[in-house]
Amino acid sequence: MAKRRIPSFLTDQRGAVAVTYALALTGLVVIAGVGFDYGRLVAMDSELQAAADQAALAGATQLNGASDSMTRAVTQASNLVSNSTLQANDNLGRTVTISDVKFYQTRADAEADSNSFTAADTTRYNDAHFIRVKTTARKAYYAFTPIVAAFSSQNITAAATAGLGSAICRKPPLFVCKPTGTISDPAAWIESHKGDGILLKAKGSSWAPGNFGYLDTNIGNGAKALSQMFAYANPPGDCVSADAPQTDPGQKQSVVPDFNTRFDIYENGDNIDCYSSDSLCPPAENSRKDIVQPTTTAPSKLKDCNSPSKGWVFSNRPYRPLTAAVMTGSTAANFPDAMGLPRDLCHAVPSASASCAEDFLGNGSWDINAYWWANYGTAYPNNIPTAVAGRTYPTRYEIYNWEKTNAPAYRDIPSTTMRNYKAPICRSAPTAGTPDRRVIPVAILDCTTLGGGKQTVTPLDWMDVFLTEPSLDRSDSSGRSFTSAGDFYGEVIGRTGQGTGGAANQTVRRDKPYLVN
Repeated sequence: MAKRRIPSFLTDQRGAVAVTYALALTGLVVIAGVGFDYGRLVAMDSELQAAADQAALAGATQLNGASDSMTRAVTQASNLVSNSTLQANDNLGRTVTISDVKFYQTRADAEADSNSFTAADTTRYNDAHFIRVKTTARKAYYAFTPIVAAFSSQNITAAATAGLGSAICRKPPLFVCKPTGTISDPAAWIESHKGDGILLKAKGSSWAPGNFGYLDTNIGNGAKALSQMFAYANPPGDCVSADAPQTDPGQKQSVVPDFNTRFDIYENGDNIDCYSSDSLCPPAENSRKDIVQPTTTAPSKLKDCNSPSKGWVFSNRPYRPLTAAVMTGSTAANFPDAMGLPRDLCHAVPSASASCAEDFLGNGSWDINAYWWANYGTAYPNNIPTAVAGRTYPTRYEIYNWEKTNAPAYRDIPSTTMRNYKAPICRSAPTAGTPDRRVIPVAILDCTTLGGGKQTVTPLDWMDVFLTEPSLDRSDSSGRSFTSAGDFYGEVIGRTGQGTGGAANQTVRRDKPYLVN
């Protein structure tokens, strides 16, 4: 009996799979363990990279060229975004920290990680256009991989590089050339010139051969597109790059009538359909200027609201100063009988360039007393505070905003049949939410390398400018010319930002950080 069982046992194959499984179990455990630990490693790498990306984007939002921009960028990159890792188990906690922050001037340097500098290089804040952040190295200690004699990962870190892209939207694009000398901090330079008058462009004068101060609208159609940007409350097309716009060569004198619609002047000769539209090209809420309307016939829409040769005319005693000094006297007869917000005194006289440090940039000194006598029949009462440091009386922009709610809609000029209007009469006032029609952004360029024709430029910065006057030919009885139709003049408000001008839905400047591959 026993002899028959032995051969049977030797040939029996039941349970063979169990032996195979036992022999393969070690390999299966190793494979499963490596897969688990590798998954943890990949997840930790993703966590660190996400943290680096967010930190770089946060830091890039601060790169505006100000003297403290790099310091703010480091702070934002390190503290603004709170990231954690759930996969690292190296006893350093869950929080992901930043170990290194570097800056670059060009995208090529950023992509190659060359010619970098740090926030300690305090003189290079205006060169900091890109930021690179690196996370603190972390480790993952393996749960199963020690079976194959690997107990932890190597040090794992992540890095990301970002820059700041900007666009100027829904506004007519103009540029001016920077004054002579170096502007090391454009934002601070703009701040120091708040309230100063500025000649944005002069009729027939170019900043460079063929370039008269216009930037490409990016919507085609040449002068017509530019006219739409000046006239329309909601211009067509997309935004203009704030970082690398293109110049738009040519004088484009045809845009002047469309520019003047912002002052409630509508000419038959405008080259887009503003003349017959009440809302397409609205005037500013406060459109006071130095031209007046007759009171003998009540002005109505589409009547007596055309060019100065028709409905709008200069008064009998317009503002025509012959010296760069304030006017004096104690009665209204010593002053203009109608007046808009004037140019700086050094720009108001025919020989303006002889009085200003820069031909196109004034010093903020304007004749507020003459303006007050002309519009209110008394000397300026010093009743409007100014928020601009260093000034002894308000800026024109501050007076303009004060008048919106504190001044009467019009003033009858004594002993005449003329009326000076503050409120628009040729078109309806703009609807709520319309961007301020007398505020536009202007690019500041270093024009030393600006040549003829269309070319891509890199603005030092953008500033908001308050438009003080319509573009008109102004002269006196002796034939002296004070301004020309084709001049655009304004006053520096400050650095262009989002929502500038007080309209809740206004988007002027869009800054968007982006990652660099």
